[in-house]
Amino acid sequence: MCGRSVRTLEDNMRNFFAAVILFCSTCVADDASEMRDILQKNFDACNHEDVDALMETCSVDMPRRQEFRRESEKLWSEKDIYYKLVDFKADSIEGNYATAWVVQTSHVQDRSSSDEREEFVRNGTTLLTRKECVRYKVAFKKDGRSWRCYLTLTEPEEYDLDR
Repeated sequence: MCGRSVRTLEDNMRNFFAAVILFCSTCVADDASEMRDILQKNFDACNHEDVDALMETCSVDMPRRQEFRRESEKLWSEKDIYYKLVDFKADSIEGNYATAWVVQTSHVQDRSSSDEREEFVRNGTTLLTRKECVRYKVAFKKDGRSWRCYLTLTEPEEYDLDR
């Protein structure tokens, strides 16, 4: 009888841990899905040149937030750009911060900038990348209960879609 109780206890513990792992995996998948959705809304706002919708996708704590807003409006008045989210892979989620790898394409009619500072802001924020298809790491921050875009962590690098 004692052997059977131990086996039942082991089975119950195995089932409990399996349920916890499944629950945690679902939470991570939900977070990743929410982050991808907010990034897609970010791209859609850029494509529609809607600065208010763009800023709604960005964390209230985003560094250089107002500069990013102004530069986005200025860029859209000067250039015709279409952004597409090609791939998204959540990398890490720790508390209210997360990172993901993003692949995007940008189709631009005019890549020139009128001064170096504008070029730095545009390229540094992935508003205007040097190549049509790039991969970069982005950070997200949870504002309340919702994920928001926070910061581009790596310099965008050229990416071959045939990889």
